[in-house]
Amino acid sequence: MKREEIEAEARLMAIEYQVCHVYNMVLKMIGVSEEDITHAEKTGVRRMDGQPIGTADPAMSDHVLGEFQDALSRLQDEARWMRQALKAQ
Repeated sequence: MKREEIEAEARLMAIEYQVCHVYNMVLKMIGVSEEDITHAEKTGVRRMDGQPIGTADPAMSDHVLGEFQDALSRLQDEARWMRQALKAQ
């Protein structure tokens, strides 16, 4: 990996961490239950199924959508892990 790629990956990781932190703080402030969070997250990911993603090529659209859903699921898992870690303290 080139230095620029490493720096870009590190920045992305930091941004994702902060997004998870802010997401969790908002959920905590409004008092959403873990059950409701899980339901909303699953519903949101499912709602994306079959949605075209800014490309004329259907195969590429499906690929990009799959990558998006994987990335979103990873962020949701990270946010869930952060909530559980805070509860354990």
